[in-house]
Amino acid sequence: MPSAPIAGFQGKFKVVAVAMIQVQSIEAQINGETYDITVMSGLATPLWKAFLAGLLGATLKVVGFYDFTNDAVQLTLWNALGTTVAVSWRPNTGTNNFSASAILTNIRMLLKALNSTFRLPAL
Repeated sequence: MPSAPIAGFQGKFKVVAVAMIQVQSIEAQINGETYDITVMSGLATPLWKAFLAGLLGATLKVVGFYDFTNDAVQLTLWNALGTTVAVSWRPNTGTNNFSASAILTNIRMLLKALNSTFRLPAL
């Protein structure tokens, strides 16, 4: 059964149960490391590389408008900087929810935009 497309404009992002307002986009990148364990085989041809699965890691990038008039929301981000916090996000108002413990690694301000990156130790 094919899945139905969803509109992402109704998405929501929370840090420590506080909903971040004016979020423009959320980008989750999940990576899996591999290790090259190929050994020299002498005369065997062709020789294909051999890999071993490694650790998984993820980065969550959240971009939104910078609005310091909403002190409670902005203060939540500043207090979370460098600490492990609970985060959750969803692309719509339905059942597609994601949550994790994450470390807020930076807050980058571009003119009137707030751009935050989290390191996710586990999903």
